Amino acid sequence: QIDVLNGIQHISGLRPTMTGLQLDGLGVLETIDAWPTQLIGLSLSGCPQLEAVPELPSGLRSLLLTGLGSVNSLPPFSGTQLEWLKIGITQLAVLPSIPNSVEWLWLTGLPSLSAWPQGGFLLDSLRELRIELVNVVGDLPPIPQHLEFLLLNVMPGLTGLPEFNDGLGSLALLNCAALSALPDRFPSSLRGVEITDCPLVTC
Repeated sequence: QIDVLNGIQHISGLRPTMTGLQLDGLGVLETIDAWPTQLIGLSLSGCPQLEAVPELPSGLRSLLLTGLGSVNSLPPFSGTQLEWLKIGITQLAVLPSIPNSVEWLWLTGLPSLSAWPQGGFLLDSLRELRIELVNVVGDLPPIPQHLEFLLLNVMPGLTGLPEFNDGLGSLALLNCAALSALPDRFPSSLRGVEITDCPLVTC
């Protein structure tokens, strides 16, 4: 873990056998040469001067990227083994395709995002999807049949929803000002539903 070392501008020579890495609050960090080749978990947040995220190692399973105010693109996620993924980058306009291995996906604080990732959210392993503070205009793409949890919060451009699957257990629709209709059918598997501050929705 490298935590709150404000004087670091460049990181290189990380030990290849390192499996977990947290870089948090490195206010003047500008460049990282490369990630350890055996890295499994990576948390990178609060590095507003970082210019780019290096290519991700193939064995990576957990990735958090938030508070990277100078980053406007990401390397491909393809080739990784990601299962847990959280992204919150204000300048990011395009998301790479999400790997089928992802089980938990959280997209938050992406005001510049112009479109959903190529391939959408029809992922073989996805169980939980959280999307917050995203301004993409239009309908949410289809969701997988096995999705268990869906949260949509502060999405002013969201106009429509896909059909809900029979396995969905929890649904939260919050602060979606342009959403005007719900799917015709709610699955019997739903244990909890919250709809708040969606003024055009009628139930």
